[in-house]
Amino acid sequence: IKDDILPVMAYGGPGLAWWNNTLHLFFRGANNQVMKVESKDGITWSKPNYQQFNTSGGCCAVVFLGTLHVFVRHDNGNQISYYYWTSNGWAGPNWITLETDHNISAAVVGDQMCVIVRDRGSYPGGIMNVRIDKDRRVSPVHQIAAYATTSGSPGVCATNGNFVVFYREKDGGGIFTRNSGQNWALEEFTYHATNDEICPVTWGDKT
Repeated sequence: IKDDILPVMAYGGPGLAWWNNTLHLFFRGANNQVMKVESKDGITWSKPNYQQFNTSGGCCAVVFLGTLHVFVRHDNGNQISYYYWTSNGWAGPNWITLETDHNISAAVVGDQMCVIVRDRGSYPGGIMNVRIDKDRRVSPVHQIAAYATTSGSPGVCATNGNFVVFYREKDGGGIFTRNSGQNWALEEFTYHATNDEICPVTWGDKT
C-alpha cells in the first residue's frame, strides 16, 4: 500500500474491516495518529487520512450491529476505548475499562461483541475479556478461564454462534484455543505454532 510512490508505514498492528462495500484499514501512523485507507478491491487504496483521534498501539476494526467500530489504546497509556461511525462522524472515545500493552482483538455474535487482550504487565499475561451488548453496556473485565495465559496477543473470531479465542502458549510457540460455548474451560492444541500474535477469522463455515 503506497502514498504516491512511498510505502504506507504502520507503527502498530493494523485493523481491517469490510463495511459499506469497502475495505477500511486503520493503523497507527506518525505521532500516534490513527490513519485510515480504503479500498473496493484490496488492490487500489485511497491516500491515508487522519481520523482525528490517536492510539499508542495497534487498531482493531469490527462491524457491530451494522456500524463500523475501531478499538484503540490511550495515546499515553494502555487503557482501551472504541469509536463508532455516525452520520456526524466518529463518536467516542467510549472507554471499556480493559487495558493491554499488546494488540486488541474483537468479534461479534448476534448482538454481543467480545473484546480479547493479553493483560498488561507481567509475562505471561492473562487472557482478558469484556462483552459489549446492543445498548453499549460493558461487562466487568474478567479472565476467560482460570490460569488461561498467553505470551503473545490473542485473537478472537465468531464460529458457529460462539466466540473462539486462539493464543500462544506461555512457555513456547504452540497455538491453543478455547471456545465460549464450552464456558472457555476446554483448552485444545491446534498443532500449529507462532512466535507472536494470532489473527483468526471466520469466512463462511470455516475458521
